Amino acid sequence: MSLVPETDYSPANRRPEHEKFLMVYLTLDEPKMLEEQKRFIRDSRLVSPQDYTSMLVWNYKRNANSHGSGFDSKGSTFL
Repeated sequence: MSLVPETDYSPANRRPEHEKFLMVYLTLDEPKMLEEQKRFIRDSRLVSPQDYTSMLVWNYKRNANSHGSGFDSKGSTFL
């Protein structure tokens, strides 16, 4: 058991302050442009680096939990 707490990579509130400011600015400046950008990203199936990292971490955690402790019977890791 480790004395170091687990790092939480939850997807909520992962947006940096400068991105939040930019989103507010774009919303106030021209709401239609922001909606067009969101639609383009969604239609192009693009993923932001923050979302990609959180998906990797969540998939890793999910797979580690489904395989038990992360070690096989011989003691070697699955990774």
